[in-house]
Amino acid sequence: MNFYIGGEFGISTDLFLQSVVAQDKRPYGREYHLYTDTGRSAIYIALQEIIRRGGAKVAWLPRYCCESVILPFRLLEFTINFYSMGKNLESPDRLPASMASATFLFIHYFGRKNYTVMNWLKALLPKDRPLFIIEDCVQAALNGNIGNYGDFAIASYRKFLPQPDGALLACDVPISDEMLSESDENFVSERLIAKIVREGGGKSEIFLELLAMAEERIHNVIIPRKMSLLSCFLFHRIDLEEVKRLRKANWEYLSGTLKAESLSNEKLLPLYEAMEEDEIPLGFPILLNKSIRDDFRQFLTSHSIFCPVHWAHREEYGESDWGCERELSASMLTLPIDQRLAEPALDYMIDKIKIFLKR
Repeated sequence: MNFYIGGEFGISTDLFLQSVVAQDKRPYGREYHLYTDTGRSAIYIALQEIIRRGGAKVAWLPRYCCESVILPFRLLEFTINFYSMGKNLESPDRLPASMASATFLFIHYFGRKNYTVMNWLKALLPKDRPLFIIEDCVQAALNGNIGNYGDFAIASYRKFLPQPDGALLACDVPISDEMLSESDENFVSERLIAKIVREGGGKSEIFLELLAMAEERIHNVIIPRKMSLLSCFLFHRIDLEEVKRLRKANWEYLSGTLKAESLSNEKLLPLYEAMEEDEIPLGFPILLNKSIRDDFRQFLTSHSIFCPVHWAHREEYGESDWGCERELSASMLTLPIDQRLAEPALDYMIDKIKIFLKR
């Protein structure tokens, strides 16, 4: 049997024929919601609202983050300060002593609730209001235990669901959608065609070129837009509860099998040993010796297993000063466990992992 594991979600025409599935009317328990095209657009709108409320153009961000998180702060000319989340993403360092009127963003990594930062914030908040908090839920978009802590919660669905665009800004005060432009038809169409080609087994160079063209349209620029009609249509036909169940089951199966096969060791170390009941994983992040990480990824790619890395670090942010982040960037890899997979595909991936580690 041929397997194609991970990578961009395809779109089957069958999805368009599904019945509407009831969705949560108040995601993250928030009163107000704005559906945007991308997570970076949602952050951009949140920052504009913070400025309108009198917040200072000063921000604290985790150094271990995607460049698209930093971009809205750069474009709105915030002074950006970084803090570290440590080598395991649970031991923060360089946290500020005071942040009055500043913006603090923290991330729930790979579907895990960031208890460490939340507990630190609870101790800090009484003396530091006004302080604006953005809760980045992009890697935990389907969780049931987050998104209700900060002033704003940001989610994105492109990494979890087969839709061309779609993100969410949630908060407890009204926020107008008048600042949102209409969706970018070219961006959505390029991604839609790529996903249909991907699902239909078309040539990889075709859908990869289309995806690259689409991403180039939003590179280094943000025009906050509405989530497209197409993605809204698809979103309401996806059974999110089933998606959650499958992702959890796949994570547990992969974790258990790696342990049973004695593959979880100093060569391949899972970042997390367990997930809580209401945590929905983005993937299965592992740490490898950085001398073999890229070879391991290339080996899996040669067997049609596509694993993302998180994230490259740029010299302009003083990369040499961030040892933990540099080490994570060079050693981490995320094994796919998404809802498209079943046990035979996971067994195939585990078999390839064993072959590589025996080498």
